[in-house]
Amino acid sequence: MNGIISSSLKLYLSTGLISGVVRNVKGKPNSRFFSMVRNCLKSVDNVSQISLPILNSQYFKINYYSTERNEEIELAGFLDQEIRAEEEYRKLKTIPSKINDFDVKLNGPEVTLIKQLPEETIKINFNINHSIENVSDDNETEIKCKPSFVITIKKGETCLSFSCSFFDDDDQNSSEDNPDEEINDIFTIDEISIYQGEKKDTDYAVSGHVLDGCLYDLLLNFLEEKGITNELVNQISDFSTAYEHSSYISLLRELKKFA
Repeated sequence: MNGIISSSLKLYLSTGLISGVVRNVKGKPNSRFFSMVRNCLKSVDNVSQISLPILNSQYFKINYYSTERNEEIELAGFLDQEIRAEEEYRKLKTIPSKINDFDVKLNGPEVTLIKQLPEETIKINFNINHSIENVSDDNETEIKCKPSFVITIKKGETCLSFSCSFFDDDDQNSSEDNPDEEINDIFTIDEISIYQGEKKDTDYAVSGHVLDGCLYDLLLNFLEEKGITNELVNQISDFSTAYEHSSYISLLRELKKFA
């Protein structure tokens, strides 16, 4: 393959038909030509096997490497502008360490809210990755994060777990078609399980959608008594939005360093 590419380049350079492409009016090699050569070189395992006079010229070396460097400079410049714009839009400069009476623990994108009570421990776990809700293309809709979350209430070695998610806007608006089924809650119970110690794949779980309606409502009331209210879940969304935005800015900074 290297021999074929080398021969092709030699033929390309030797023919008089490419004189207008290889050289511009000032007699310097044309940048479009070097773009072609660079693309060819990317397909060659061992560039040293190609012997072409123009590849050894100082102009080629400057053009080849400076073009790649210019692309990095352009990327860094764009990232500078993007970081400044995101910083101006940023609503929270510091991430809160508490939400209501829950302590906040961060582990990268993973967030744990903890409330320690005399007889039980309540934890809420969620991850901000891919938690931005679908937004329209009009650039007027505010970005909001609505991550799924898991509530775990632990008494001794027994854990009661609720897997929950935010209602979609379509679900919220469905009550307009069914006035008798007004939805006041902003989240839904997707799954319930109870287990000993650490959760295992062999532990039974039931979908919240198949629960008896009265039982489902009683469980929501139970969670509300534990402090897991619509207000708290709204605060989880606000916290996630701020933390996700902060993490995005950090990613842009790291990308700039890498570039």
